[in-house]
Amino acid sequence: MVLLIVDQRITMFFGSRRATKSVIAAEAAAFAAWRVVKAGDRIAARVFDDRERVVVRPSRRPATVQRVLGEVARLNNRLRADAAPPDPAMLNRALDEAARLAPHDWLIVVISDNFGADATTAQLVSGLCAHNDVIGLFVSDLLEAELPALGPVVVAEGAAWLAVDTGSARLRREHGADFATRRALAQTRAEAGVRVPFFASLARITGTTLESGGVAARRPGWRMVVLVLCWLLAVLALTRPQRVEPPLHRDQPTRDLLLLVGLSASMDTRDFTDASGRRWIAWRR
Repeated sequence: MVLLIVDQRITMFFGSRRATKSVIAAEAAAFAAWRVVKAGDRIAARVFDDRERVVVRPSRRPATVQRVLGEVARLNNRLRADAAPPDPAMLNRALDEAARLAPHDWLIVVISDNFGADATTAQLVSGLCAHNDVIGLFVSDLLEAELPALGPVVVAEGAAWLAVDTGSARLRREHGADFATRRALAQTRAEAGVRVPFFASLARITGTTLESGGVAARRPGWRMVVLVLCWLLAVLALTRPQRVEPPLHRDQPTRDLLLLVGLSASMDTRDFTDASGRRWIAWRR
């Protein structure tokens, strides 16, 4: 089962190239939803903006995909340049509700620009990773990563206006640092695992040097030998081998019978007398 968490907040209503971030998120959600249903799996969704969080229960029917995309389109059409300020807490609320919707053995896809992400976000994602697979799609714009030096400009957010000098190196540096922080948090979310408070203690006891990046635990060679031996024994047991003993010879006691029959002329003599006094030939009687 796959759960889509789609961000449609006002911070997504920005784009300097082909489309806004909210549209990019909608396109990614559409591609993922149709791909999941085509594969025969079930799809569910949690779509949210700054005011509302919508849940779509899991199903493998195409109608469910249409409902997911319908909710994304509805919240997307509600985005306006003069909308209220964004709510940074909505991301964590959506992740917290996702933990109840997808308790274990789900694939969770988070499509967001990470606005409002903090330490709580990392904890929530770690909790999801403990029993599910989590994929984070970080949606951003080029102007967020690097502010061009255009000189004095006026920027707006809703009814608020702000005059800034984009030629300031300090402004561009801090703007880029803020984006790098959000992007780094997205990477941390992607690498999140089960966090334990005694991690450093385990590393010290085992003599492991802590380094950044992924580390694959190495198993001792004897364990692999034992696993292979157990597998071979299991396969051998399935063949049901049997020990064939040598054939048994059974001797039964018997008697030899020799029959002697006399056929001489004396055998025709009437020498047998019955109870009535009559005489008979014995071999005929």
